[in-house]
Amino acid sequence: MTWNTSNSNAAIDVLEKLSKDTNKFVRCGVAKNLNTNTDLLKKLAFDIDNHVRCEVASNPNTPIDILGKLSKDTNKFVRCEVAKNLNTNTDLLKKLAFDIDNHVRCEVASNPNTLIDILEELSKDADEYVRCEVAKNSNTP
Repeated sequence: MTWNTSNSNAAIDVLEKLSKDTNKFVRCGVAKNLNTNTDLLKKLAFDIDNHVRCEVASNPNTPIDILGKLSKDTNKFVRCEVAKNLNTNTDLLKKLAFDIDNHVRCEVASNPNTLIDILEELSKDADEYVRCEVAKNSNTP
């Protein structure tokens, strides 16, 4: 079954009501929706479920301060989504480049906004998958 969780016609009051649903997949749909406002994304960034926080981290409308909070999440998949987000600033990408988890570092290495000096540092990473992502990044000198 395919779920369409990005209804561009969803009203804000409906999204607000759905953001409190007991089902995590409903809350994920709200977090993923491009019409979800900043205040609602901020609330969902503190959701107990890591799937919901992942969707907040991947939403292009999530403010940088919330991405900063999510970049410190205990769940590596949330941090991966922050590293993938094209709106994540270079300061956060630089911090995530030193994440303990190689999956997070891979996402930093593949992000087109990662600066050359970070890519050069990641090119020396002990993990071959991180180095592979550096090699694929079009910004790698």
